[in-house]
Amino acid sequence: MLDKILIINSYNKGDDVRRILSKGIPWDEEVEILNGDNSIRKITILGNELNEILSNPDFSIEDLDYFNWIEDGDNIISVDKRYELMIFEILLPKVNLNDVKEKLQKISFVEIDDKEWDKNRIDVGIIGYEEIKNRIPFNVGMEELVKMDKGCYPGQEIHARLESRGKQKKALVTLQSEEYISQGEFKIKGGGKIIITTASNGGEKGSTYFGIIPIKYIKDSKIILINGIELKINKIINFRLLNVHH
Repeated sequence: MLDKILIINSYNKGDDVRRILSKGIPWDEEVEILNGDNSIRKITILGNELNEILSNPDFSIEDLDYFNWIEDGDNIISVDKRYELMIFEILLPKVNLNDVKEKLQKISFVEIDDKEWDKNRIDVGIIGYEEIKNRIPFNVGMEELVKMDKGCYPGQEIHARLESRGKQKKALVTLQSEEYISQGEFKIKGGGKIIITTASNGGEKGSTYFGIIPIKYIKDSKIILINGIELKINKIINFRLLNVHH
C-alpha cells in the first residue's frame, strides 16, 4: 500500500508479529510499526455467487484474483479461486463492520461460529494458524513460500537439509473417520505418528480433520491408529496446488 505494508495475521498473534518485526529492523533504516488491531477487521466469505457483494459496479469477481487486492469504497477486497469454493476476503474499518454484516445477511449470507468455521475450513482445505504453528513449512504444504536465497533466518539450516535431500517426510492432509478423536498426537499401527491439528466432530455424520502424517502413508489412502480407529485420507494440502485428490 504505497510505501507501507499491511500485515494480516492470526487474531491473537499481533503482538508477537510486531515484536519479531521490530527485532529485524536494521540500525540504519527508519521503520515505523503501527498497531491496527483495533481499527481494522477482516471478514471471510465462502461461496460461488459473490458478485452482489461488490459495491463498485466497475468490478466483478472475474476481475479479482488471489494476491491482488482492490479498493471497493472504504474496503479492500480479494478473492481466492484456488479452492472448490471461492474465498472472498474483505478488510474494512471496524466502524463499518455492523453495516457490512447487515448487508451480507440481507443477501442470505449466514455468520458462523468457530466450530462451524473449522468444519468448513477442513472441507474446503483452508490452511489455518493451527496447521502452521511451530511447523516446518515443508511439512504443511507451504514449501514454495520458503526462499532459500533471501539471507539468514531461523530454521534455515533445517530447510536447506530438506531441500538438498529432496525428501519430504511429512504431509498435511484432510481426513475423515466414523469415530471422533481430538487434536493431538496419535501412534499409527504401521509405525510413526499422526498430528491432528484441527478436529471437527460431526457426530453420526462422521468427523473431519487436518492432520500431519508420514509421507509413506499417502499411497495407502487411509491410516489405522493403534487404538483401532481408521482415518480416511481425503486430500493432500499444498499452498499452491490445493485440492489434489487421490
